[in-house]
Amino acid sequence: MRRKVALAAILAAVLSPGIVAGAEPVAPEPDPQCEANLIEALTQLAGGAAITPANARFFASPIPVVLHIVSVSLYTILGAFHFVPRLRQRRNRWHRIAGRIVIPFGLVVALSGLWMTLFYPWPAGDGVILYGLRLLFGSAMLLSILLGVAAIRRRDFAQHGNWMLRGYAIGMGAGTQALTLMAG
Repeated sequence: MRRKVALAAILAAVLSPGIVAGAEPVAPEPDPQCEANLIEALTQLAGGAAITPANARFFASPIPVVLHIVSVSLYTILGAFHFVPRLRQRRNRWHRIAGRIVIPFGLVVALSGLWMTLFYPWPAGDGVILYGLRLLFGSAMLLSILLGVAAIRRRDFAQHGNWMLRGYAIGMGAGTQALTLMAG
């Protein structure tokens, strides 16, 4: 069972950027009511695209969205490899080194997501419920990662694994939610 979960997590992390980038749009024109695609926002920020109502919030304060995109990419891919049992074995050097990389990226993902929720203007169509859910799940992801760090410092390996799995699952759920909102 663990091998299937590991394979599914790795495939989802590796293939999802390509699926999103190569996907055909659902409608002939993007719906301005939908949440902006963060990858598209990054290319727009780098390429000097025209400022529109859908991307103006990213141009007004680009640092959080750039941090979010870079961190979520690395957190997703490196985090998926933590599901491979052989890479988590006792005294495994790879797991320790990758964990020291993944944890800061996970914290940046959660904190930048919370910052964007709190300080960016709401996109058209977003309501109070979605705002509240973003705050709830961003805070839960942050708390899960911090509790995972606290557990490993106590050398409580079982709780460390449980909390880090929760944090990763919340992050993947948030990413899935963003993708489904883009589809309309």
